Amino acid sequence: MKTSFLILLIMAFSPTLFAQQSIDKIMELSPKEVDFYNASAATYNVVMAYGKSEISSKKLPKVENLERLMSIDLVYTEFRRSERFNQPKLNRYRLESLKKVMPEIFKLENIQWNIIEQTGADNQTDAENLFHGFVFHLKEERGEEDIEQIDGIVNQKSEIEDSTVLKVFNRHNWDKMLITADLTGSMSPYIGQVLLWFKLNEIDKKAKYFLFFNDGNLTPDEDKKVGKTGGLYPSPATNYNDIENLAFKTIRSGDGGDWEENDIEALYNGIKNCPECQDIILIADNDSPIRDFSMIVMIKQPIRVILCGVNGYINPQYLNLAKATKGSIHTMEEDITNLMEMKEGETIEVKEKTYKIYKGNFVIVKS
Repeated sequence: MKTSFLILLIMAFSPTLFAQQSIDKIMELSPKEVDFYNASAATYNVVMAYGKSEISSKKLPKVENLERLMSIDLVYTEFRRSERFNQPKLNRYRLESLKKVMPEIFKLENIQWNIIEQTGADNQTDAENLFHGFVFHLKEERGEEDIEQIDGIVNQKSEIEDSTVLKVFNRHNWDKMLITADLTGSMSPYIGQVLLWFKLNEIDKKAKYFLFFNDGNLTPDEDKKVGKTGGLYPSPATNYNDIENLAFKTIRSGDGGDWEENDIEALYNGIKNCPECQDIILIADNDSPIRDFSMIVMIKQPIRVILCGVNGYINPQYLNLAKATKGSIHTMEEDITNLMEMKEGETIEVKEKTYKIYKGNFVIVKS
């Protein structure tokens, strides 16, 4: 908490630099004085010895994570061994050392630079024991709470309250599966089950291909176009670690935005990527409408829909998807497999709700 408070104070009151940085511009900043700088909680830093510009140790963010970089602190100590010592000159040398190991940082725009001067040391021994160098502050990675929840399920450290996915997979002997899964919003408990199932059954080779989707990465809702929404992450079912990494990458890349999801776009691309796949599985959020249902004519294989979060009713769009593709619906308690045989005007009762085929589509019959 103290470190976070210090960072906020620095950002609020110290002279800072935004836009693309040059060493000359950074050198123009005035220092912010603190007694001691606590770098112990820093994930990423470059450590330099007191009075030195050579790098003693470093832990730099990956280049692909620099988009989350918010600010960089250059930290030094006020205490000088000699009146002739030139701190600005040392700061410049330190910046040049940093640029040699990670030049990409100096090309970024809108990164806040802070110059931090520690004033609490009054002798050389104390000064040498303080932190000197650079500390990098990054935004928290998107989706970390979801990933933590998934990790708890996969490693069986968390109780599974709704085991829909595991129960459906255990009821069926599907083979050469294309597993297409919605990784947006509240789907984390179910994706955890997908990964747990794959981890426990990887040797059986039942899963052949995965396609995870997040409804367009971070595309604004108004810019999403049917069939071109994106946010698709495909991969052959190589090994567990690859698929887990793919799932986490999908989650970190976007959270879906609005309620609608690009289920059909994902299915179409999965089938296109794996034409030899036999059983096509869609793991879907019952509460999310299908954005691109108009693309249903492009799906030529039966879709087995595992519906998650079913509480009291089934979204008719998924009944219609299963019927149109001669597929099936699967909830935690039951499998509905005869939808393609139903005719105009016929009804079916699911989860205490009655659904009727009206003009070729399922609708809920009002009670």
